[in-house]
Amino acid sequence: MALTHRTVLSSLALIFLLTLGALGCGSDSSAVVDDGPFVPEAYGQWLKFEPEGAVCANGSQYKYFVNFSETSSNLVVFLEGGGACSNYEDCSKGRPFNTDCIKEPAGAECIRDNYPAVYLHLAELEPLTALTEPIGVINGDVPVELAVWTELKLHGDCHVRFEQCYYSAPFARIHLKHWVKATDNTVKIYFNRELVAAHTRLRKPGSKSTVDDHLPPEAIAYKMQDPQWCLIQAESIGENCHRLIRRLFSHKVLDNLRAAQGVIGLRKKYGDARLESACKRALFFDNPKRRTVKTILEQGLDQVPLEESTVALSSTYTRTGRFMRPGCELQTR
Repeated sequence: MALTHRTVLSSLALIFLLTLGALGCGSDSSAVVDDGPFVPEAYGQWLKFEPEGAVCANGSQYKYFVNFSETSSNLVVFLEGGGACSNYEDCSKGRPFNTDCIKEPAGAECIRDNYPAVYLHLAELEPLTALTEPIGVINGDVPVELAVWTELKLHGDCHVRFEQCYYSAPFARIHLKHWVKATDNTVKIYFNRELVAAHTRLRKPGSKSTVDDHLPPEAIAYKMQDPQWCLIQAESIGENCHRLIRRLFSHKVLDNLRAAQGVIGLRKKYGDARLESACKRALFFDNPKRRTVKTILEQGLDQVPLEESTVALSSTYTRTGRFMRPGCELQTR
């Protein structure tokens, strides 16, 4: 038995429809009679239906079973596959069906009345049957909303990925499975039968829909500390720090927001004065990077005067090279 539980079509009632085509069952009648709206005899239990004229491979009555719900609008279909036959010999011998029904004597039930209890396990569908959100009725007054249900994992960035688009959900449940309900206009995310997020459906691949409340505190802090915030903080520290942050943001390729935030964050440990001195030293050596500023502070180089840091170059670099010949000697005589 194959259960399609990842993609579900929403309809008026939750119906579990058993199709036993693999048993060689068919109908001799194609007439359809419309007696008006159908009202089931009961809800929450399996009801047996025996279409008139429909028989199985051994001639016994064909049956199917339906379980209606008053609280859910989801439709789940159970399909029992078993192959198909393409010639008279295979069909008459029951091959390749996965049942011995055709070998049983005439009059034996091919589909027994206890089939739902034996094969249809509703516990597997509990995440869907427990959802009670109403979506409409099929009486012409309110259109039925079609939806696709998919079980997805909430990734470490607090987003689920559905059809190449990303939708956020609360960070407390990252790496856990969620049920996602997608309609033409909305995407809703459920966890343990509870609606935890709702988004407008996106269409452009790679696009994101993010709710700030779904993010962890450190991610919200990152979003709040934008480049303008970094420049204001750097200016309050000192001129050299402000120049270094501007150099970081002037890069034509890299964003450097993380690096700028890291430089500003060093003031908590080392203070504004030492950070300003470290930025001055980094600029002096034309190396305006967060790693450089942090190393200067860790090694205490910010407290060393820049004049003492200048290394005198040897005569190799300041005078004529030892083996260098004047140009006049290279001329042809």
